[in-house]
Amino acid sequence: MKRRDALISDSFRGGRLIAKGSPLELKQSLRSKLLELHVKEVMDGMEILGGLPDVYGVELRSGRLRIHARDSEALLKSWLEHWPYENLRWLGYSWVEPDMEDVFIAYSQGFHSENRFVKEK
Repeated sequence: MKRRDALISDSFRGGRLIAKGSPLELKQSLRSKLLELHVKEVMDGMEILGGLPDVYGVELRSGRLRIHARDSEALLKSWLEHWPYENLRWLGYSWVEPDMEDVFIAYSQGFHSENRFVKEK
């Protein structure tokens, strides 16, 4: 386990605890697969894809765009049928395992219900 994973096991929003669990539990709590796209124009891609209604985050990770979406599988299916972005050259995709940064983005953006994983003492 990475040191940063061990240190970040609680998630807060607005000063309120919204998730608590081991790093593994928090990573497993993400409901949707994480999709990474490989496109030539990554900065344009961040702006274009980040503006889609079902996308709540786009990050640049090792030259690829990590897409945080409500239904990544449906997005990918539609893109494989028809890639609608002429100014973004499609180079491929992969599914990736979430890390603690992904957990933080999902919870801080309100993608998960508040207190869903907070255990009462």
